[in-house]
Amino acid sequence: MPIPNDLETMAAAGKCVPLEVVTVAGTTWALNHPALLRDLARGGGVLRKVEKEEDVLLLFRHRDFLPWGFAATLIVECSPGLQVKKAWGRGVRKQQEDGSVQIEIGCLEGTPLVGLQLAPTKKKSKQGVQDSAPSLTLHLCYTNKHG
Repeated sequence: MPIPNDLETMAAAGKCVPLEVVTVAGTTWALNHPALLRDLARGGGVLRKVEKEEDVLLLFRHRDFLPWGFAATLIVECSPGLQVKKAWGRGVRKQQEDGSVQIEIGCLEGTPLVGLQLAPTKKKSKQGVQDSAPSLTLHLCYTNKHG
């Protein structure tokens, strides 16, 4: 889903915008996932291998989708088969009990990069089987800092 142009209306409504869902089937990782790169193009999104074959790094600039005067909360939700191993960037990070990560991104005085290192989990689902297609969902909530 593309980011709506009417950011003020979206911020006033407190809406979360799902940017992309990345599906990873088995050990065939969706490196350079075309839909993710297309949807995050204005943020310079890249998805690439790091350290081990099963690890994925998502790194993107927020300055192109976060206009001046706005702050944002990036909520990263993972399916049971995927976890956020590490998140960085200038912002407050909170790990939730459900495994999701919430990153408060301030106005653009901070670093223009947000990074997420992803890895498969060893946890089994309720049926006792590890999910074969873990997924990652990003939600972006805008806040207008000028009122």
